[in-house]
Amino acid sequence: RATHVASKRGTDEQRVDERARLLALDPPPAPQLWLAPHHRARAAALVPPGGAVLALGPAANWRGKEWRAERFAALALKLTAPGGPLPNARIAVLAAAHERTQAHQVIAALPAARCIDLVGRVDLLTAAAALERCALFVGNDSGLMHIGNNSWDHNHETLPDTLLPGVGSGTFRTIDSMALADHEMGHSTADSFEAQGQTVAREGVYNSTATTPR
Repeated sequence: RATHVASKRGTDEQRVDERARLLALDPPPAPQLWLAPHHRARAAALVPPGGAVLALGPAANWRGKEWRAERFAALALKLTAPGGPLPNARIAVLAAAHERTQAHQVIAALPAARCIDLVGRVDLLTAAAALERCALFVGNDSGLMHIGNNSWDHNHETLPDTLLPGVGSGTFRTIDSMALADHEMGHSTADSFEAQGQTVAREGVYNSTATTPR
């Protein structure tokens, strides 16, 4: 019986590269989420067909990673305005049951007729299946962000390719100051998506991320 101890070659080595090196896999395989038919069936019931859906993940595991609720709401309304990238889209809000307080502040500011409340209603794999059905995800640095990126990377055929044609999932642009983060996410994000065709990643006290599909 052999025992292998994995250790990183350096602080910059990604976990997937570390595991691939241990298993002698070159190039490293892309991460994959495996969803069962019942996950997608449940997601289809919760996020039924009927036009584009914007997904929001307004919570995180600690307050320093959370963008303010009113800014999530303002951004969602701008993105789904008649002249926005996702005109009149439905808005799905995802969070764990114990994060209801953070999510409720966003939900309360959204049009009830277009809001899909998924707070505490899905497990992580069903959340991934739900995100497959959404055209865009905006959230904090959280598990949902990583799940959303993985879902779009590996199931992009389920999504429209007209929002940002040619933009690959997982393309991040770092915003390293609060002022620039406020500008990008609070005032000109819709224009930024259309004009630059890039994903916006916010670091520091806000640490929110918007992820675009292929």
